[in-house]
Amino acid sequence: MKKLDAWVIGKFILLALLLFVFVFPLYWLVMTTFKPGVDVIEFPPRFVPSRLFFENYPRAWTEYSTSFLYRNTAIASLVGIALGLLIGIPAAYSAARFRYKGRDDFMFFILTTRFLPPITAAVPLYIVFKSVGMLNNVFALGILYAAMNLPIITWVLRAYFREIPIELEQSYMLDGHSRLKAFFKIVFPLSWPGIAAVTMLSVCFSWGEFLFALLFTFNIHAKTLPVKVAEMQGDIGILWGQITVIGTIALIPIMVFFVIIQRHIVRGLSFGALK
Repeated sequence: MKKLDAWVIGKFILLALLLFVFVFPLYWLVMTTFKPGVDVIEFPPRFVPSRLFFENYPRAWTEYSTSFLYRNTAIASLVGIALGLLIGIPAAYSAARFRYKGRDDFMFFILTTRFLPPITAAVPLYIVFKSVGMLNNVFALGILYAAMNLPIITWVLRAYFREIPIELEQSYMLDGHSRLKAFFKIVFPLSWPGIAAVTMLSVCFSWGEFLFALLFTFNIHAKTLPVKVAEMQGDIGILWGQITVIGTIALIPIMVFFVIIQRHIVRGLSFGALK
């Protein structure tokens, strides 16, 4: 009994430490938004503001056109996610259900696009974007994000579609329905947890992307939140108060979206793990 109690206590201590590791950065981010400039650079660091300083919020929102940055980030991310799903779902379904020449080579080619470090593709992509007039365009940035999201969407959903018994579709098609209707009536509802999982991964990849947003956007009408945050410096140095405000604002939709679909994400990422 004593050994069991010690084991339970040890597990709780370990979980408490892990919780602290994951929660403390969020606490520090939010608390810094309420700190005056002196508290931010004070050493040793001050974990609680000496006084609540609310001016960081209006300054960050008005002086740095945060609404434009927020809009640009949302548009680029949504375009990248929607276009990636629109192409990735049919590609994953065809690779999971049909046998055709070059299928494995095609899937491997899609996967290899994630092997390449993004910085190595920066110069050729810049030349292509410039030649077609797509620089400084938030929608063009979304197309690039879709290409980045496509490998993870295709490969995760391919494995997910394979786990769904094909007999369910065949029995539905025996009643005279088309394969397309069988997909939307049978496969799509069953694959929603997997789609939710890859959607969340795509959101994380697109929302915080920095490299291509920095290279391909030049003014406030196309810049995203990560790019603007990297440029925020004042007469006294880095504006940590305003940076943490923008970081907190950028974090809100991600956390809300994760809370909404967390049940599907857990099921989607663990689907087939016990098989």
